[in-house]
Amino acid sequence: MHKKILMTLALVITGFCCLAQESEIVSKSYNLVLEDRATLLKKIEEANKELQKVWQQELELKKKEFLKGENTTEDIVVDVKPEVKIEKSEDGGDEMNLNLGFSYETALRDNDLTVAMSNTKTDDYAPGKYNSTASNACTMTLEFIKNKLDNELAAYFYTGQKVTIKITGATDGSPIRSAIPYLGEYGDFNNRLIYLNGQLHSMTVTQESGITHNSQLGFLRTQGVEQYLKTFVNSLQKTDNTFQIYAIENKEKGAQYRRISIEVIVHGAFNDQVEKEIAEKTDVPQVEAKDIISDVDVNIPESASVNENGIALIIANENYKNSEYVGNVPFANNDGKIFKEYCMKTLGIPERQIKFVEDATLNGFNDGVKWLARNAEAWEGNANVVVYYAGHGVPDVKTDKAYMVPVDGSPIDVEQLYSLERLYNTLGTMPAKSVTVFLDACFSGTRRNGQMMVEGTRSVVIDVEEEMLKGNIVVFSAADGFQTAHPFRDKRHGLFTYYLLKSLQDSNGEITLDELFSNVKRGVMREASLNSYDQTPTVNTPSELEILWKEFTLK
Repeated sequence: MHKKILMTLALVITGFCCLAQESEIVSKSYNLVLEDRATLLKKIEEANKELQKVWQQELELKKKEFLKGENTTEDIVVDVKPEVKIEKSEDGGDEMNLNLGFSYETALRDNDLTVAMSNTKTDDYAPGKYNSTASNACTMTLEFIKNKLDNELAAYFYTGQKVTIKITGATDGSPIRSAIPYLGEYGDFNNRLIYLNGQLHSMTVTQESGITHNSQLGFLRTQGVEQYLKTFVNSLQKTDNTFQIYAIENKEKGAQYRRISIEVIVHGAFNDQVEKEIAEKTDVPQVEAKDIISDVDVNIPESASVNENGIALIIANENYKNSEYVGNVPFANNDGKIFKEYCMKTLGIPERQIKFVEDATLNGFNDGVKWLARNAEAWEGNANVVVYYAGHGVPDVKTDKAYMVPVDGSPIDVEQLYSLERLYNTLGTMPAKSVTVFLDACFSGTRRNGQMMVEGTRSVVIDVEEEMLKGNIVVFSAADGFQTAHPFRDKRHGLFTYYLLKSLQDSNGEITLDELFSNVKRGVMREASLNSYDQTPTVNTPSELEILWKEFTLK
């Protein structure tokens, strides 16, 4: 019966997705017609409820098996929640995700200590225990997950399929009076990024130090679950998995607060099925997104003269090492590569006078800015400097300072970041005829798909104060302080970068900065509005250039 419900769910999605526009099919961005979303979601919700009802019945049977073996009690309530959600992908498009939630609750017991000290098995983790086998409720849940993923849902877990597994380990507030031994089953952890009580946190647990805080216990419980899923669930052996770890440190005491919950997200589970159905109905050929070339990537105008005084630093950060928490930046590397082409061809800057750093580490930032300062000095005040950055930006909520994020940096450690203040100080003091900065990044703590990069900043997103600018510097930013710098998925670029390149293409580079900014701002705001979000590019200069900058050019 459950297989029939899954098929019905897939058919519901397919039927309504055929309302997508043909132009969006080619770029794999089949955004649903807005007025039909409510109807679609209602149909999906009905199918979800029926599937959840069937699975819940199966769980009750599983519980009875455990009861027969005296491995659990009637106190346990295991919950499953299968859903299909229309969510934003990392590159900003719509994707049909299969979300599977597994969790359990246990009833409050009057004398938790008596249960903990007995030799009988309990539903929850005993105090100080973290292996998944130490909790029968967790064991039962993991066995149920394995059965579902390896059997009736196996078709969704094909080779290379992107899957996110979110594991939350909860702990109670019982004090740890002396260090609990950690046997090192999962290895030592030094500064592992996790979410602790909703905040991005750096977790350390070693055999030498042992377990001294409840948050470490909650974290280690997730590692037992992660090891089980990686080892015993066959469907996850071939997929592209991202594990995100969460820990909750409850203040209350009691075994019922020591538990695990698991969410499995199969990204784009129904995408291929939807696209095939759309293509058949509209007779539009399917095209792989990687084969799409934007109109600004070709027919790049070539300058008739060489810009001998032009110097450019281009940093494009797309692939972050902690991508499960920081998130990658869709199309950033393509942004940087094509902007370099415009610098060479349209602005006439010799290639040897351009430094392009792809996926820059903190050392990459340092080396790039030092290279720029050294060469500006050699040009004895005649250089026309261009700086371009595409990547993550993040605020420091304590100081209201803005930082660019290197690919090896942690967004919660400013020592691993490169501040805008530092960049502007260097640019403002170097001898140059002009300095033009393009930032396709936002500093509100969001990713290009609009999700928060650091969950803890959700309630404290700040409008980063403008850094003090000096010298002949003009700064173009993709968005104001509260907004997200979005991607332009159909064009395979950041939205800001696309209209920057488009304006250079249309003008052959013969354009003032005032005209350039007007074109970019107008294009970005209109496209953002059509997609029901706000993004407003900004321009900032020192007060003494308030009027003069408008007549500056890039050549």
